[in-house]
Amino acid sequence: GGTIVLNSGAILQNNKAAQFGSGILANNRVNITMEDGAIIRNNTNRNYELGGGILIGNSSTFTMNGGEISGNTLTSNSYGAGVFTEGTTTICGNAKITNNYANAPRGDGGGICTTGSLMLGGNAEITNNYVGYSNNGGGGIFADQGSRLFISGNVKVSENMSASGSCNLYLNHNEYDTAPITVTGEL
Repeated sequence: GGTIVLNSGAILQNNKAAQFGSGILANNRVNITMEDGAIIRNNTNRNYELGGGILIGNSSTFTMNGGEISGNTLTSNSYGAGVFTEGTTTICGNAKITNNYANAPRGDGGGICTTGSLMLGGNAEITNNYVGYSNNGGGGIFADQGSRLFISGNVKVSENMSASGSCNLYLNHNEYDTAPITVTGEL
């Protein structure tokens, strides 16, 4: 466990990992807070990857009150080029997740991939993220089976793409397990 706070001026960039959270890997009750002016950018994972910018593991939390996660890349069997979360994640304030790229035959969630609880609020923006193959889902957000997604406020989820076209939000489910979404306000 532990606590990490990324304040204004904190920059995590140009890291390379074979797998798992090349910017930050938070697992086993780690609590991370990111504030305005903090940046996680241009990190690359190149094998079996979760979280090009940041990976929030089970029992961990991530609160993004501001700042930017951008330009992160996954290149093989990848999930969540910007953020992968199986814990509890809140993206709010003026937070921006933009220009992240999952470029793999199996690569879901250019901006965010969640298997946990994801709450979006305030003026958060999930924009211009990309998944590079037409069979991949969630250029902006990929909500996997069993996840929970809550959206409120003036959140902008737009201009996210897959190889087959516009792909802002993908809810992955089967007949036994769903990925519910709750929206209050405009999306």
